[in-house]
Amino acid sequence: MTEISNMPSRPLYLHEVNRIKSENEEVENTEALFYNGNNINAVICLFVNIQGTAYITGYDVDESSWVVLTTTDEEESTISDYQEESDTVIEWINEKYGEEGYGIYEMYND
Repeated sequence: MTEISNMPSRPLYLHEVNRIKSENEEVENTEALFYNGNNINAVICLFVNIQGTAYITGYDVDESSWVVLTTTDEEESTISDYQEESDTVIEWINEKYGEEGYGIYEMYND
């Protein structure tokens, strides 16, 4: 997995996830996916879409660093690619945080 050198050596705060999009023109979207334990303000996994490429990154608690977990291209990826990548992310989160050590942000449709 590729380490991301320009991220802090800690989980992100929710407002920092929002700033990634607002402060970078090339970023089309950001979403917090998982949080640490009961702390909904401690983002440990996030989705970032940069110019048609989707990245899911995770905070590696053992290494105190952020890593790229998956990369998919909007135009070239299939639904089965997305499902495979999702399974990989969930396995990684379970390995690093345990099945009870994280929470999932819910997406609400208005």
